[in-house]
Formats: sequence, structure tokens, C-alpha cells
Amino acid sequence: MWQASDGEQALDQVTAHMPDLVLLDVMMPRMDGFTVCQRVRAFSAVPIIMLTARGLDQDKAHGLDLGADDFLGKPFSMDELLARV
Repeated sequence: MWQASDGEQALDQVTAHMPDLVLLDVMMPRMDGFTVCQRVRAFSAVPIIMLTARGLDQDKAHGLDLGADDFLGKPFSMDELLARV
């Protein structure tokens, strides 16, 4: 498992390690999760679950339109996250 403290690091981690799944927060410094998702989709079909504290339907639709496979609002339970994985 790899972690990143900002969007640029997240993109670097995905590029370097080609993980089986990406859990991606929408609100990150240096590059938001929407941008990371869009850039990952340019070279990979890895499943992406986006996480957000923002509960707006338009944010969820935007993430899904950019290629996210699922969208989960915070707070969430570990059981729900595992079921979606």
C-alpha cells in the first residue's frame, strides 16, 4: 500500500507502482482528486474510488464523468468501503 500527501505525489505513486486499486480524496493540495483521476485515466484502467467530504451530487457526477468507478462520501464506515472494494 502506498500513500501520498498531495495530488502530485498520488499521480507519481500510481505511475510508479501501477496499483490494483486507487482510493482518491477529492480535496488534496497541489492537484485535486478530479485532476488526478483524469490524468490516471489517460494511461490506466485501474479501479478508482473517490472519497470526499463534499456531498454535492454534481461533485459525484463530475468524478464519475472523469472516470472514477465509485464515489464515497465522508464519513464512511470501513464496512461500506470494503463492500465497494
